[in-house]
Amino acid sequence: MSVKLKRGDTLIEVMFAIAVFALVALLSITIMNTGITMAETSLENTMTRNEIDSQAEALRFLQNSYLSEKELIASEQQYRDIWQKITNLAVSGADIDKLPANFDFGSGFTGCDAFYSSANSVNIYSGTLNAFIINTRKVTNDFNQTVVVAKNNRNMFAPATLNPRILFRNNSSSVNDENTNISESYSTTNPYNNVQRVEGLWVIAVRSNASTNRSASEYYDFHIRSCWYAPGQDNPSTIATIIRLYNPDFVK
Repeated sequence: MSVKLKRGDTLIEVMFAIAVFALVALLSITIMNTGITMAETSLENTMTRNEIDSQAEALRFLQNSYLSEKELIASEQQYRDIWQKITNLAVSGADIDKLPANFDFGSGFTGCDAFYSSANSVNIYSGTLNAFIINTRKVTNDFNQTVVVAKNNRNMFAPATLNPRILFRNNSSSVNDENTNISESYSTTNPYNNVQRVEGLWVIAVRSNASTNRSASEYYDFHIRSCWYAPGQDNPSTIATIIRLYNPDFVK
């Protein structure tokens, strides 16, 4: 009676099987990481656009509020003062041109940190640019509560740790460092509506070139800009928009 011998896999076959498994696993992990990165990038872009849109809508609200009050006597115009103070922050087109055009990070600007560097004569802390943001959770007729100006609140403006955003706190909470978890919740008893930190986001008002007088400008272009580093990217990610609002004093 003949005996059948069962031959096992050779060493070469085992090594080939391991190599195929390793290749499939590596490709799967790469595809999964790519998908996660794309999802995170999309989320950050959406959140940044939401922040920019919020700033644009707040500016439109303030201008429309002042415009709707034009027929009232000066003492009853609630938004006149805040609109005029915002437009007093306006700079000339020549000033805004000193920043990297279309976020071209040449000419000494190496990345998002350059906008916050005191080594550059033009940065968002500079009185040359008068960068600011609108506190979208406390839009009132009080300039100091509604508008946060970078040169007067240097400790509040910083490069983005994640994506461009405005972090809020309530009256009793405080933040010691950038890694502290800041609640985004909102309640009627102790609302989180005080700006704690502004990361990677700012607004610069530019008056029309036809006028050298801020108060006599026919319109203002509000440059709303953002800068941050997307996951796995060495080059800065940027989203920006410009909205043009006409001076209510010129509206007939």
